[in-house]
Amino acid sequence: MNLLQQLPAADLDPFLHDTQGVLTYGVLKTEARRLAASWKHWCGQRIALRCAEPRLMLPTLVALNHVGAWVFLLSPQANAEKQAQTHACIAWVDGASGQVHDLVKPTLDPQPASTYLTFFTSGSTGVPKAVTHTWQSMTGPVRQQPAFKQTRWLMSYPGWLYAGLQVISQVLLNGAQLVVPARSEPHLIARLMAQKAVTHASGTPTFWRRLLAFGQGGDWGQSVEQITLGGEAADQSVLDGLREQVGPQTRITHIFATSEHGRCFTVHDGLAGFPTHYLDQPTADGVELAVRKDRLWIRAVHGMVRYEGVEAPTEAGWRATGDLVDIQQNRVLFLGREGDLLNVGGHKVWPERVESALRGVEGVVELRVFGHPSKLTGVVPAVEVVTDGEAAEVEQRLRKRAHGQLEPFERPRLVQFVEQLTTKESGKMSRTPSCE
Repeated sequence: MNLLQQLPAADLDPFLHDTQGVLTYGVLKTEARRLAASWKHWCGQRIALRCAEPRLMLPTLVALNHVGAWVFLLSPQANAEKQAQTHACIAWVDGASGQVHDLVKPTLDPQPASTYLTFFTSGSTGVPKAVTHTWQSMTGPVRQQPAFKQTRWLMSYPGWLYAGLQVISQVLLNGAQLVVPARSEPHLIARLMAQKAVTHASGTPTFWRRLLAFGQGGDWGQSVEQITLGGEAADQSVLDGLREQVGPQTRITHIFATSEHGRCFTVHDGLAGFPTHYLDQPTADGVELAVRKDRLWIRAVHGMVRYEGVEAPTEAGWRATGDLVDIQQNRVLFLGREGDLLNVGGHKVWPERVESALRGVEGVVELRVFGHPSKLTGVVPAVEVVTDGEAAEVEQRLRKRAHGQLEPFERPRLVQFVEQLTTKESGKMSRTPSCE
């Protein structure tokens, strides 16, 4: 898959919108060709790219792909030299400045072009892992249609994570447009979506809850044709809230995809979880699903080649996703990630279940549940709350709701009121204790 060759012929077509203005496909191609001309000797070599904002990063990524380098994507905060050395890269490129840092002289023997791209997981299940895909497995899930050329896609995910790379691939391979927010405040993103007439927007359920709570009006939804939720389980409240906000004309999709497994399946019916008949036959993407001891297993189609430096146990192509699920009637519902489960004195507590029970309390704008250390039980449930009401009254309502709907061991022992919740770089909710 050569990205440069896939770009549209019309150089004046807009490609990217950000605070610096509009970047055209012509400028993207010219810069990528300029870089590629000086990097031909990197064919087949391992090269690390420390990412930056898309305007600076993407010409470099397209150039590295064009010369056939094996690209290792690093976050802007990464110790690029250390990471590059760890993964035997011969050089690393600073995506912000374009400066090249040589580490090892490339071999003089011609190398076959690499089809590999390596990036890191978001760390939802612990320490981020280096995941290697082929460019074909990365771009395989992209839907290519002539109508997509007129679409504008919001860039809400970091471009060095799987979800962000999927948005970038969708835009590049369709000659579409990318809208890049300068900041993450929901009201600014809402304003940008309205100003730029965004048609397709993807984000975590946490992202969408924030936009619903702080987007300050419904103008951002007027041009949106499709909303996609991914990265976390989408509960019924966020699905219903989005439907009420954007109306029946907008397609709302919950997508299940991971760095390791790629795109697995989508749900469009507006209900949390997914239908049990997905377990009976391959999904529309050809992926096979199974539930074993309350855990979701997947045999992927567009999955990774391997982890770098870490063994990935499989069973005839099947891998556990790390998600625990519960089958209720004709629905498979997500309970949460295995690593998020709280062991409260021997009792299992799912943060998502507690949040779902408390989310509708009057005065609660946002909340997150996490484990607070306890000498007696190991951890106790705690909750951080963003409120638009009187804190003491909201806490009283929260405790009343918890007493009525939750088991004693599930009820938050500690209620903290904060101005903003803690989220990860990926946009997912953080389950770690508060720094306070």
